[in-house]
Amino acid sequence: MTKGQRYRIIGWSVFAFLGLLRAAYGVAQGYEFGILLGVLWCAFGAWKAWSEATIVDEQVLAGGRLRKQPDRPAKTKRK
Repeated sequence: MTKGQRYRIIGWSVFAFLGLLRAAYGVAQGYEFGILLGVLWCAFGAWKAWSEATIVDEQVLAGGRLRKQPDRPAKTKRK
């Protein structure tokens, strides 16, 4: 996963969370349009974050094994 992919997933997740807050505000104020707008906003953001994460998963699975951490020499104490 690249840094850009990570930021896109986080960005869409924050976008979805803001939609959730908008829906909660619509419920608190009793605005049906605000509730609908917030739910659609949240659903769209969640769908985009999910699709970005699916793309990353497919790239990792297509690459075969996960990259192993390079071998390191053992730590030895010298006196």
